[in-house]
Amino acid sequence: MAAPEAVKMFLNNEFPDIKIVGSPSTDNTRQPSKEELVEHFMNLRAQLEVIEDDFLRAPSRGKTRHPGLKYFSALEWLKFSEMHLRQKIRLDLYLKQSGIY
Repeated sequence: MAAPEAVKMFLNNEFPDIKIVGSPSTDNTRQPSKEELVEHFMNLRAQLEVIEDDFLRAPSRGKTRHPGLKYFSALEWLKFSEMHLRQKIRLDLYLKQSGIY
């Protein structure tokens, strides 16, 4: 079962408008360039489009653990990745409007 925060995100189909603090162990993780992110997101989206129908038709058996939001089904992982893509688009727009890039 997903954590209550995850259930709310899935119902709203978006992340809350708050800064989520990650684990300190990721503080020194290399950040990809904008170009790398765009390429990876586009590849991911293309892959998801290919398998989306299978996700929607498949019975929901089994879940895998998310490090902070408990357990997600395949469909929940798909929705979660789409929320990340929308978040990326909002961040790009904010950064562009702020003159950061």
